[in-house]
Amino acid sequence: MKQGIHLGRPKPRLGRFVALLFAAAGAGTLVMGVLYQSARTENAALANEVVSLQEFLEKTEPRLPSDEDRSVAARLRLALDAGASGAIPPTAVLGLVESTLPENVVLERLSYGTSPKPGIQLDVSTLDSERVTELQRRLQAAPLVSATSLLEERRLEGGRLAVRIQVDLEGP
Repeated sequence: MKQGIHLGRPKPRLGRFVALLFAAAGAGTLVMGVLYQSARTENAALANEVVSLQEFLEKTEPRLPSDEDRSVAARLRLALDAGASGAIPPTAVLGLVESTLPENVVLERLSYGTSPKPGIQLDVSTLDSERVTELQRRLQAAPLVSATSLLEERRLEGGRLAVRIQVDLEGP
């Protein structure tokens, strides 16, 4: 039998495992804290945006449909009912506009004409020109659109950008 005196430290048995366990728990706590803080920051930013949008909407007077709006709808319907060459259904025109408007772009006015070829004019407003570029890109990619052109661009009060875009349509 071999007996002796052991003068060194006892051999660690679970020490490394416990240390790794504590390190993993600490790292997990740190990651959860960072995620929690980023979620709180994002929620605060969204709350501020909601408040600013609410203030903007309270300042803006609600707009009732005008006679011009009704006349655009009537011309769309007459062009379709008359069987005009290249007439596009009003629902297709409205679907085109709805599907191509990027976020934070407000449609101010829509005009429709059939001569010399079918087309629409969009008056939109937005905060930055990147949204206008995105709108034109989406319009060009739409199957009903043959060409787009920027007719007018101006700054409104409050820094918003107002733009008028001509969209030439091709029949189905």
